[in-house]
Amino acid sequence: MKVIVTICSREKNSATELLPATERYVGEHIKLAQVEANRLNIPLYILSGEYGLIASDELIHEYDYLLEKESDGLTKLVAAQAREAGITEVDFYYKDKEAWVPYNKTLRMACGLAGIVLHFQRL
Repeated sequence: MKVIVTICSREKNSATELLPATERYVGEHIKLAQVEANRLNIPLYILSGEYGLIASDELIHEYDYLLEKESDGLTKLVAAQAREAGITEVDFYYKDKEAWVPYNKTLRMACGLAGIVLHFQRL
């Protein structure tokens, strides 16, 4: 299955109840990736340093965590989550920003580990 992936957002809805990921994360890149996923009629996943790879409709708590460097544990988690979801191809929607580098590296390594085709799409 082909999917779109982007990273989580520093800007979040601070509601205390569980919210779908696309309602929790309010960054502009999340909205752009969702529009593209809708246009292509494929799922959107969000890469979170806290939760790993999550579906756009997955319910998550409010949290504050910035992935500062890639980790072997997160890479293995993301690879396992992608395999479990049946993901075979990823279009990664990213920005050339320093804060995105650990997410980029984590996804690249996880896709390599899981045998997933990875394409980069600059926002």
